[in-house]
Amino acid sequence: MPLTDLDKVNIKQVLVDSLCREPEISKIVVFGSFLVSDDPHDLDVAIFQNSSQDYLPLACFALSQNDARYREPYCLGYPPA
Repeated sequence: MPLTDLDKVNIKQVLVDSLCREPEISKIVVFGSFLVSDDPHDLDVAIFQNSSQDYLPLACFALSQNDARYREPYCLGYPPA
């Protein structure tokens, strides 16, 4: 699906808005073809955490909180309804 530059900005903003409430996250990096292609097939994201916990226990804790953001296939609000 072709994306405009505005589409990409909106997707990145939704990603940041969805994750910025998590105190363990210190940086979100988007990289790869999403940045340069008009028709990217995926969104490569690196999420840096500032936590003494390992990734899996932290992720399992987030999933256990019954937070719909972590269960919905389009949890970032894209594609739009």
